[in-house]
Amino acid sequence: MLRAICEIHEFPLQEGYGMFGDLISWFFSVSLSPYAESHMPEYLKAEMDGRDGNCNEYKNVCSKSLFKWEMERKPYHNEL
Repeated sequence: MLRAICEIHEFPLQEGYGMFGDLISWFFSVSLSPYAESHMPEYLKAEMDGRDGNCNEYKNVCSKSLFKWEMERKPYHNEL
């Protein structure tokens, strides 16, 4: 979960995802919670690390990425 939060903020879903992208971004935005600092500091740190472009710490702990399918799909999509 920490890697997902970090990556969502490192590579925000912008164009082409519409309301789905907005919902995903919102769901993984820990900082929107009034309890983020007191109850979820490690998740808040993951969000801030993502905004700073520093998700390596989470990549070393978790090998699964929400964006792996997107990165694999992009070259094919660009050929169309």
